[in-house]
Amino acid sequence: MMTDQAVRSFADKGINECPFDFYKWMHENSPVYFDPGINAFIVSDYALIQKVALDTATFSNEKAQLNQWNLRPGGMPQEAMDLLNSGIPQVPLLVTSDPPAHRRYRSLVQMAFSGPRVSRMRPVIERIADDLIDTFIKDGSVELVSQYSVKLPTFFISDQLGVPRGDFLQVKAWADAVVGLRGLMGTDEQIIESSRQLLNFQTYFSDLIERRRAAGPAENDMLDDLLNARIEGERPLNHEELISTVQQLIVAGSESTTSGITSAVWMLLSNPELIEGVTTDENTRRRFVEEVLRLETPVQGNLRRAMADAEIGGVAIPEGSLVQIRGAAGNRDPKVFECPERLRMEDAKLTPHLAFGWGAHVCIGNMLAREEMAVSLCHLLGRLPNLRFSPGKNDFTHIPSAYLRVLKALHLGFDPVPGT
Repeated sequence: MMTDQAVRSFADKGINECPFDFYKWMHENSPVYFDPGINAFIVSDYALIQKVALDTATFSNEKAQLNQWNLRPGGMPQEAMDLLNSGIPQVPLLVTSDPPAHRRYRSLVQMAFSGPRVSRMRPVIERIADDLIDTFIKDGSVELVSQYSVKLPTFFISDQLGVPRGDFLQVKAWADAVVGLRGLMGTDEQIIESSRQLLNFQTYFSDLIERRRAAGPAENDMLDDLLNARIEGERPLNHEELISTVQQLIVAGSESTTSGITSAVWMLLSNPELIEGVTTDENTRRRFVEEVLRLETPVQGNLRRAMADAEIGGVAIPEGSLVQIRGAAGNRDPKVFECPERLRMEDAKLTPHLAFGWGAHVCIGNMLAREEMAVSLCHLLGRLPNLRFSPGKNDFTHIPSAYLRVLKALHLGFDPVPGT
């Protein structure tokens, strides 16, 4: 339980492991709170988060998100900065840009993540799910994160970007590197290694892009779409823009869904009375997915920078200040969600959650993430009888991060299925 004397900062690994008392304290005492550990104002109020997210002129995404690793408490190791500065510069687009440029870039990839296209992708997601389950279905046990939750979204986005499955571990390392740099919790050695991995990513995809350019359009995948896209019908994406786009797609297409799948299974097994309904009824399953996203929001918050002196909820925000809109806290705002920590499976109409952001920067892959979570629940529950926690093997702790919430591991048992 938090006290008024407690140190309150998202630079604290303990708070990031279990931030919910902090969220409750902010809702009751300081909906706009200055966090000295990360030198940013934290917005926890649902309505104020929406207000800031919509006001991109005053609260810039680009000026806060681009090269976000510079915000690390204590600064970045010089070796890491030298590595990052030697690579391809980060350019503002999608997550790291503001309107009107944001609209131009988003339009290039939006169709790849539209509802109809995601629906057409469902059989592909189902095949990946079943292929992964086949690798452990006879064993009677599985460590879900490493054997399933990481692989399903990473295989899918890798396929779409023309990356061979054999390079899976590299893709995972690159996504981890970006999350590690943004998460602000790593040691100097971890930050240096993440910087090195980011350079490896740039080299790999520079070579892949050049090979695909030389071969011409043939693959009919997402990378082909990006290579042939034209901004406002005119120029193609340049090399720096392509590399930055692919980097964002890898992280968005893998890390947050890994969190969502794992949290969904953990939450369902923690509420066994829901298992039958989630297993047998598609509407119940999708309702459950939305509640998992609200209660265990994968991306906990996103940064903005004040472009002028401003005010949020009566709190003065000086020009240049960093503002974190903490969607995970907004998703537990008691003014919006009655008994906010409770699963709301029976509510006739759900208030929209903020797990995928709000406004212009709502996550472009949100439909895909939802589909991957729903398919995973359907196939894991449908194919693994008597799915349960493995006794004595789980501590249910999370990877240290001020950015992403994902369990380190989830050990499960089930009745083995021989002869499959």
